[in-house]
Amino acid sequence: MPRLLLSCFFALTLVYSSHAQLFPRQDIPVIKAGAPLPNAWLGGLDLPQFSGGDMNQDGREDLLIFDRKSNKILVLLKEVNGDYKYAPDLEKFFPEIVRFALFRDYNCDGLVDIFAFVNTGIQVYRQELVGGQISFVIASPLLKFDLGGFAVNIYNSNGDIPGIEDIDGDGDMDIAVFYGLGTTVPMYKNLSVENGYGCDSLIYEEYTSCWGLFSEGNTNNSVSFDVSCKGAIGSPIPSGGPKHTGSSILLFDPNEDNRMDILIGDVSYNSLVFLQNDNTSLNAHMSNNLADYSYPSYNVPANVEIFPAGFYVDVTNDGKKDLLIAPNATTAHVNTTGAWLYENTGDTAAPFSFVKDNFMIDQCIDFGSYSFPTFFDHNGDGLEDMIVANGYVYENMGTTIGSIYYFENTGVDTAAAFTLISEDYLGLRSFGVDFMRPTFGDLDDDGDKDLIFGDENGLLHYYQNTAGAGNTATFVQTQLQYFNIDVGNYAHPQLIDVNHDGLLDLLIGREGSYGEIAYYWNIGTPSAAVFSNDSSNQAFGRIRTNTPGFVPGFSAPTLLQTDSNEILFTGSEMGFVASYLVNPDSLKSGSFEMIAPGLSASRVGLRTTLSIIDIDNDNALEYFVGNARGGVSYYSSKQAADTTIIDTTGIGIRERVNDALDFNIYPNPSSNIVYISLFEEVKNCSIEIYDVLGKLVYQVEDPIVQSHVLDCSSWNSGVYYFKLTTNEGRFKVKSFLKE
Repeated sequence: MPRLLLSCFFALTLVYSSHAQLFPRQDIPVIKAGAPLPNAWLGGLDLPQFSGGDMNQDGREDLLIFDRKSNKILVLLKEVNGDYKYAPDLEKFFPEIVRFALFRDYNCDGLVDIFAFVNTGIQVYRQELVGGQISFVIASPLLKFDLGGFAVNIYNSNGDIPGIEDIDGDGDMDIAVFYGLGTTVPMYKNLSVENGYGCDSLIYEEYTSCWGLFSEGNTNNSVSFDVSCKGAIGSPIPSGGPKHTGSSILLFDPNEDNRMDILIGDVSYNSLVFLQNDNTSLNAHMSNNLADYSYPSYNVPANVEIFPAGFYVDVTNDGKKDLLIAPNATTAHVNTTGAWLYENTGDTAAPFSFVKDNFMIDQCIDFGSYSFPTFFDHNGDGLEDMIVANGYVYENMGTTIGSIYYFENTGVDTAAAFTLISEDYLGLRSFGVDFMRPTFGDLDDDGDKDLIFGDENGLLHYYQNTAGAGNTATFVQTQLQYFNIDVGNYAHPQLIDVNHDGLLDLLIGREGSYGEIAYYWNIGTPSAAVFSNDSSNQAFGRIRTNTPGFVPGFSAPTLLQTDSNEILFTGSEMGFVASYLVNPDSLKSGSFEMIAPGLSASRVGLRTTLSIIDIDNDNALEYFVGNARGGVSYYSSKQAADTTIIDTTGIGIRERVNDALDFNIYPNPSSNIVYISLFEEVKNCSIEIYDVLGKLVYQVEDPIVQSHVLDCSSWNSGVYYFKLTTNEGRFKVKSFLKE
């Protein structure tokens, strides 16, 4: 049976070492509908943005995904047979990004770079490959164009996805994007080639304020044609008046006539509008006669709730770029079938044929949004089964369904394997609440574990297990609104004997201004639990999971016990998993010491949840992490046998994750408090922070070891660069946005 309780010394050694090194793993097989999930531990997809790029220099175009739901970059390497293999080890080399990320090789060096959102504009990261090591450095903190001798940023709304392609065919990357409050699309031409720099530079002019000579409707997704470019070049609000914010742009040439066309998504609509160009790409003219308002109307029109965005990548391994469509709204959106794949047929008159609406989602554990994995031996065979709760599955506007999923452990004691048995565990979907959060423990002293689950309303519900020890669980609804406990919103309970009196207590995470953890101790007996409801400890350990001045807290506690000391982990809204030392002294004082503000490999996205278990009985802890995207990621304190992250014999890339200095900045962006967390332990590490002009604005006098907290509330808004350097001279630079 997997070890949930370990000896004191050994367990603490495992826990503390895990802050230095946690390794993403994928070696536990997962079966769904009789077939293995090829990338089970991908962590889910919610708002994916797709790009292509060869990340391991093997001549095959890999799949790069930025998921806007949790600001997470995912790398899937294309294998010889065309299948994709998730490569989580590579993700630590990427910068922190929000809202959008498009991978394009702007400098023609064969390495894909990143065009990303930054503070109403576009930022560019250049990929570098030095000594076999991947890194991304700032190529341009904010793309600008010359306006009468003044450098003005290329405006991009925080909801928009721009079109970034070589529009004029000269080899460098041009940009088309809607004006923030306008209805036309200005085109920014890259002058790098014209100025004799090849495609190595990012020098822009506004070539036209109404590329394609069309405008979008002020209040809908209708299109007007043959509009004139009124107003001066660079005018922030051209004629046409304000429009609803939020548009996606895909520039592509599906009919292969060497004219760049455009595919537009709108924040308020499920369909895409295709406009075909009947002139040159540079001096485009979109034809009214060739417009398609429900693209592709000749096949299966896209219907994506809500705010669809199009992407153009060859994912069928035939040398032709396919069309991918996914939602781009962070609020209400389809979260289980949100990636539509249209295969490129090669027929220029009708180039795309619908294949499926769950591309890559069907290859991983993905149950909507806001997942939580935990473990319970449901069938009494001595192996811990996996129970995964979601926040909800989005069905349509105003309708969501919360559920719990049961994976039976069909492996052996030393090698787990999970098979999906039920998508509605115990029929709890009929309960009609979202964000069910289960926890298991023997509350009646009959040798089997009972069930308590929290819900979105902050309440708890008790189901008694009447099966007896060693039998398949049989749950009977026993008490709703358990002991009238109400923690406000999103109750996330754990049954655990906190005070070591032999009775299971309740730790309950919750959403709130501070995201504190409530503690309800058991004052009953082993056979009849009674939980104190005087709310005297609503701030267990004085832990706060909020980000001051930024977002509310969302706590998800996991107390890992040993014979004496314990470690309390908690997930959060912003995605970090903090850990705290719990011992008799701290319990007495009511204040816990933070060990680390983030796990070393916990860059899984937003609203993290966590379960820790030695699932394969190898004396190494496994960390199963849920996230806002609805999937599950899997890490271990023990590295898998295959430690090579990419095999590129020709260029010698054989780096391991833990060999490279890296750190996390969160939240990013922020207006107040910023946490810096190293992904490994080093003897010392200094911090230098520079503004966009290269001025040193902050420096740590005493070197840090693992983590650092700073207050940036007095800084001016804008982009800053964090440089961390070890005493051995290893360093890395990351950008940060002060809001």
